[in-house]
Amino acid sequence: MTFLYALLLQVQLAQPCEAHDSMVARLSQIYGESRIGIGVSGPRVVFEIFANPLSKTWTIIRTSPSGISCLVATGFGWEMDEIGISI
Repeated sequence: MTFLYALLLQVQLAQPCEAHDSMVARLSQIYGESRIGIGVSGPRVVFEIFANPLSKTWTIIRTSPSGISCLVATGFGWEMDEIGISI
């Protein structure tokens, strides 16, 4: 269990973080991704999902109240489901 905790800590410390505007610009310029979703977790953390419908790449970032965004996950093969529900 200690090994797993140490590994998770290393992954968390290795997460790329930067100013929100800078990260969003990078996702757009390099990967052609734009925001397709946003949500709040707890009282003070925002999660956003970015995707490129042509290349099917995607990225999830979390942003703290200080305006610093950190990479949470990236991948490929993104597909949107049309569920017909509006909130």
